Amino acid sequence: MTAPILEKIIRKLPQVADQTEAIARKHNCASVWCPMCYRRFHLHRHFARLSEMPWQESRLVTLTLDRAKVGIGADAYMWFREKKALGRFFVGLERQGVEVKDWAGQIEFHKDGTPHWHLLVWTKKGKAGMIGNARLKAAWPWGGVHEDYFKDRAHYDNTVGYFGKSGYFHKGKKYQTELPDYFRSDYFKGKRIARFYSARRKSDNPSEQVETEKEPEPSQTITGRKLATCGQFTHIWFYTSDRAGFERSEAHYSECINVPYNDFVEDHAGAYVPGFGYSFFLSGIPPEVSECPF
Repeated sequence: MTAPILEKIIRKLPQVADQTEAIARKHNCASVWCPMCYRRFHLHRHFARLSEMPWQESRLVTLTLDRAKVGIGADAYMWFREKKALGRFFVGLERQGVEVKDWAGQIEFHKDGTPHWHLLVWTKKGKAGMIGNARLKAAWPWGGVHEDYFKDRAHYDNTVGYFGKSGYFHKGKKYQTELPDYFRSDYFKGKRIARFYSARRKSDNPSEQVETEKEPEPSQTITGRKLATCGQFTHIWFYTSDRAGFERSEAHYSECINVPYNDFVEDHAGAYVPGFGYSFFLSGIPPEVSECPF
């Protein structure tokens, strides 16, 4: 008997037969806010972005918010979002004559949900590249600012390399990369919340490289249920023909089903193919299978 979900697939793909090959994998949310998916899909790109900047000309800048000025938790975050504060910070530096060639970094959260930012800023080599406390405070009047320089390459590798392994800058601060509870409210449902920010580089002219922060990626959309159930369902990719040697270019159709991946594998004969997933055939899927709730 063919499950309802497979009947729908067959209607969309007339070529599908009982022995059409399919590949099953755990259904991942792919969100930057999911610890597992962030490390799997996003961390390497963010690490590579930071690694583009030379250690001799880069500074690690930390920005915090004054709760008395902008509020706590959700209020502080909404203030930052509405004011486009990071963009204003870099425009402020530029107006003071600070040459910012590039920048990138990420948002993190204190225990009360108030955000702060760790930014790698590419300026100039040596002491000439020090931005200075006075100019930093003038560009960021909404809270505290701290600037660190890298003593040597080992210091740089230790700082940026630690981020590349963990996804955060300071040891013992993993909790600061977790979303505060207020992001799971109805107000933020479906909104894109950026984790990693970087400059938009349009030309070789540094003054044209410093603009507002980059727009969030689709993977930064907040869906509380999707995050909570990551890895609990099964995603299946269907192919209209068997590719000899498992040389698959792209699936003709894919579907998420509301069945735990481990249970699905136990109930369906097949074999795991490294780099692809669990290979099986369409015949024999029970009719009680229902669609994924997402």
